[in-house]
Amino acid sequence: MLGFVYGLIVAIGEKLNKIGFGFRLFNYPTGRIPMPIMKWKKWFIAAITLIALADPTASSAAAASARLQPEYAQWGRQAVDYTSQEYKAEVVDYAYEGRYPSVDGNVEYRFRLWVRKASREYAIRVAVSVNPSTGERVGLKLTELQ
Repeated sequence: MLGFVYGLIVAIGEKLNKIGFGFRLFNYPTGRIPMPIMKWKKWFIAAITLIALADPTASSAAAASARLQPEYAQWGRQAVDYTSQEYKAEVVDYAYEGRYPSVDGNVEYRFRLWVRKASREYAIRVAVSVNPSTGERVGLKLTELQ
């Protein structure tokens, strides 16, 4: 990233020098660039570097997608996979019903799945029990709805 920014700064400087604006705008008899212009160049490079480093889009795509997923997403995937394997049917749709506290101190995530097998379509409630302190699945319960 910094190499790209440095290359961009060099390219802009070369373009400015070609059109007559830049450090060669004045004819210096000593061949040395005066100190105020050198400081300006350093501050310009530092400012461009800070802008490039502060770019919020530079974060990784995986981290961004992890932030955007709700906390029940992984349990929904497990519920869909388990139901499709157990019923040997296609899961057409699902809805998240909510997070409920369990009697034993665990948390229960409930999903309603619509399953299609042959020409029959029916609803199934899946309750995924999770230990909130460890984040591990404790149990999974399927209930066929009418």
